[in-house]
Amino acid sequence: MSRNVLLVVAVLGALAVLGAVLLVSGDVVAPPPGTGGPGRPALSEEARELPTFAGEGGAAAAPEALAVEPDAQDVLAREHLAFEPTRLVTGRVVRLSDGAPLKVSPNFLTPTGSMMVCYAEPPGAEGDVQYWDVPVSCHALEFTLDDPEVSLQVPIEPGAEDIIGLHVVLDTGFILRGLVLDDSGSPIARAVVDVARRREGTSDDSGRFVLRDVLAEPGERVLEVRASAPWHALAATEVLVPRSSTESPFVELRLAGSGRLAGRVTWADGAPAEATQVSVEYLMAPDGESRSIDGLDTSTVEDGRYDIDHVPAGRFLVSAGRAALPPGGLPDGQPGHAPLELWIPDVDVVTGRVTTLDIVLPPPAAIAGRVLDGAGRQLAGAQVALRRIARWPAPAVQGHTISVSSRVHLETRGGDGQGQTTLRTEEAEQVTDEHGLYAFEDLAEGEREVEVRDAEGRLSPQTRTVLVRAGTRHEATDFVLVEGLTLRAQVVDAQGRPLEGASVHVAEDAAHTIGSEDFAARSDPDGWFEVRGLSPATKTLSVNLQDYAWYWAPFEPTSPPQRVVLQRALKLRGEVVDSSTGLPIEAFTLRVEFEGTSMSTDAQSHPGGLFEHDLPGDLRCTVTVGAPGYADLTLEELLPSATTLTPARFRLLHRP
Repeated sequence: MSRNVLLVVAVLGALAVLGAVLLVSGDVVAPPPGTGGPGRPALSEEARELPTFAGEGGAAAAPEALAVEPDAQDVLAREHLAFEPTRLVTGRVVRLSDGAPLKVSPNFLTPTGSMMVCYAEPPGAEGDVQYWDVPVSCHALEFTLDDPEVSLQVPIEPGAEDIIGLHVVLDTGFILRGLVLDDSGSPIARAVVDVARRREGTSDDSGRFVLRDVLAEPGERVLEVRASAPWHALAATEVLVPRSSTESPFVELRLAGSGRLAGRVTWADGAPAEATQVSVEYLMAPDGESRSIDGLDTSTVEDGRYDIDHVPAGRFLVSAGRAALPPGGLPDGQPGHAPLELWIPDVDVVTGRVTTLDIVLPPPAAIAGRVLDGAGRQLAGAQVALRRIARWPAPAVQGHTISVSSRVHLETRGGDGQGQTTLRTEEAEQVTDEHGLYAFEDLAEGEREVEVRDAEGRLSPQTRTVLVRAGTRHEATDFVLVEGLTLRAQVVDAQGRPLEGASVHVAEDAAHTIGSEDFAARSDPDGWFEVRGLSPATKTLSVNLQDYAWYWAPFEPTSPPQRVVLQRALKLRGEVVDSSTGLPIEAFTLRVEFEGTSMSTDAQSHPGGLFEHDLPGDLRCTVTVGAPGYADLTLEELLPSATTLTPARFRLLHRP
């Protein structure tokens, strides 16, 4: 090919690229009337005569001047579509929940791919839209919203005929309506309301709010709704996800009056502790109703000051310094590092007042030592756990209650005017080095519990309590782990047949709880399991297997059981429905009580409104069911055998 021919080709290529750039420009110009059809742009004769290389081997045969990078394929596709006849599509795009018009432009889908329509009129007062340059090969329009993230493909018949009056309905979620009141029943204006941290709004002067486009995740049946207002405690409730976005549930939130907590955080030398977290952690209740507190935290500003609103009246355990790093402290991620956190107990808050709490972060302390086996050998790789402990009086408690989460153990015991609540939290963990050494640095003062376990499980674990003093390094907190006892037993059914796959948990009997951290073994195909490294103290053995009643019993490791017999469970079956419609309620709380034992759950998903609960026999039960927006319902004297063929039916009434 001659140089002149190459020059012509290069110029034509440049014009083609320029045409593509003009095509995708963000400036929308009203297209002139012409052969493109009523209201659609017409192509010039020059544009129709631009050369292609399809007859000369495709894109691979094009000159280097027209070589295209992979990220330019969309531009080429647009250029190709510029030569295809187009047609007009008009219609309306509306929201399913209320029929309101939506402003959205579609992608059109063709055999060559998907790209944005260039000419589109936005919705008018009635939501009318028109798309002028839809290629005749387009077989679907794809409508997409970014907030909420929803997408819908609408098929259309390929062809040259214009499509008039296309009606598109996007399901963007349901509308939540509600009312925010104070504890006297008066409306609260300008309260901030959010649902599942996805949609947020404010109440009007009458306390009412409307949150649109609330979209549940797949499988979600219950969403949390929260409200807040200055000088009021935070409030939360739950709402059932409606069956259709055309339904609009209603919730009421009541906010009690609150106090505030404010002050300044400094280091021991008086320097302000900037960016230090201050949190209201636990309610220290004298009646056994102590609990953790969520959402009441903040960070100090440059001069160390902080201010926390929405704190209800009561006595609290407050923490400060969780993210603080003392001078010379170890950075996050270093072995043995526990971010400095000071606990301040007995902080009283009164409704309508500011409680001033100035906090001085003490010099950091440390706990260090070594771990040996019974022969005096250094034990590398031993697991060392550090727990924080706090205690407070609970004189009004009668009995024993335990609340356990992944990292928190809250236990209350009391009677005859004497009682105490004990809080244990997981603070840090590490493994011993090759010399059997460990160290926890940057600790705030307070009571700690150190537990050491052999990684191989052959040695008995040990636990020690350390009262940490500010600025002190508690050296020589050493442990000697001796050979432990072994529990070896077989899991069988009532006929003596071995059961495989049973989960075995072993815990200290004094703990009165079984958690995931107590998992010890799983029975093999012959039903046998083995747990080594047990200390002589009394333990609790728990064994469970699907379709069998839960086994739970104390035992002495010096004389452990050799066989665990699991009884076939009887299933208590129930069905929960709306009393007015008879339709199933698919998320609810459940409480089952029998022979002094109780089991309860938070609101959980129950497809079809059905539930089952395993019982160790045909025991009479009291069952209570509740759901957001409904009054609780209790049925007594239920026998599992009576529910085998016909589940017990719970008809819930809407709250007024």
